[in-house]
Order: sequence, then structure tokens, then C-alpha cells
Amino acid sequence: MTGPPRLHPEDRADFVAVLHLALSTPDIRGALSADPTGRAAARLHATALAAADEITAVVADDYQEYIAVRRSARSGARRPAADGTLLPALLVLTPPVSATSAAVLLVLGYLLQLADVQGTLPGSLVTAG
Repeated sequence: MTGPPRLHPEDRADFVAVLHLALSTPDIRGALSADPTGRAAARLHATALAAADEITAVVADDYQEYIAVRRSARSGARRPAADGTLLPALLVLTPPVSATSAAVLLVLGYLLQLADVQGTLPGSLVTAG
């Protein structure tokens, strides 16, 4: 039979972050401010870090569930794209892209005509737009 779970090294940063959140709640800060030396927060932080495995053992069921969820998220995070996603995307994007390009060509063509640019470029841009 295995003993209580130990805190995995990759979870140490999460443990420290949750510990910091817990120590920064107003109730805990209020209780810690009663210490005249001001070292209670540092002692509590150090004690909690030293007792990380014991704390993990107390919440063993929740920690095992956390590990299982994280493991399944890592293994199932990369799903292949569904078939047929390119055609609907093209059907949706083609009209706005073509309308935008036509408007740009028309505006450029008319601006070049207003600027009296010689040649066939202004007329071609207006025709293309």
C-alpha cells in the first residue's frame, strides 16, 4: 500500500502561489499584524513550505483529482482539426475580402484620376474595382 501523495516538484510553484494568496487575505493579514515583531507572516510562510507534503496528504483526494485532470488536459490538449473547416472559412471570408479589395482599388483609381496621373493605371484600377 502506498502512503499519502507527496507534492510533485512541478506543483511546487502552484503551491507557493496558492500559499501567497491565502496569506494575503484580509483575515489572515489582520491576524498576522497582531505580531509585534512582524515576523509571523514569514514564519508561517516558511512553516507551510516545510510542511508541503503534510498539507498535500491532508487534501490527498483533491490533489489526486487535480493530477488526473492535469494529466488528461496535457494528453488531450492537441486535437486534430475537424474535417471541412477550410471550405466554410473560405465561404465566410471571401465576400468581405473581395468587397474590401474592390473598394481599395476604386479609391486608389479615383485618387489617381483626381491627381491627373497620366497613363492607364488610374483607369485600370477603377475598372478592376
